Amino acid sequence: MANVLASAFAVIGVIVMLSSLLVWTAYMLPRPVTRAQHHLETQPWQSFFAGLLVLAVGAATFFLALSQRAKLREQLEGFLDTLAKFAGVARYTGDAGTMAHELLYLTIIPFAIAIIIGGAAFARTFAQRVDTAGNRPLASIVVGAFAMSASMFLPLIGWFVFLPIVAAMAAGAGMLSLLARNRASQA
Repeated sequence: MANVLASAFAVIGVIVMLSSLLVWTAYMLPRPVTRAQHHLETQPWQSFFAGLLVLAVGAATFFLALSQRAKLREQLEGFLDTLAKFAGVARYTGDAGTMAHELLYLTIIPFAIAIIIGGAAFARTFAQRVDTAGNRPLASIVVGAFAMSASMFLPLIGWFVFLPIVAAMAAGAGMLSLLARNRASQA
């Protein structure tokens, strides 16, 4: 019973976290989100195929960095030993491995930013279609972000159809948005 409750609360937590992140991104980064929304609405196939490329490059970058983690750990051992010797920095068991692991995750940040901006564009598109009068923009974007986040957790269809398609389109639209800054007049 405890495992079921823990899993349910974890899913609810991820849905709330992702929804909050999409709403925050839509309001705090309006220009990139508007450009990504423009790409999603006018060129969905280009966004999809660019997203496949972005996801493939992101996965390749991650796995390449993962394969180099042992070498990076060795280099960090020497660096941390030097810091400990000359600057008095304390050493801990496994600190070089932890640093190498954290540096590994830094390689996927640009790809994660693109996916979040594209996801916020999806949420904003849904919000504009729900609230055509524009009376309640915050409520409609919260509903859009929640609907998108929750639909990714639907068994089978959400996992194997909705999530890959939306992730690819969001990554592509987000990356195209970040690369096309000269279209600020449309934003």
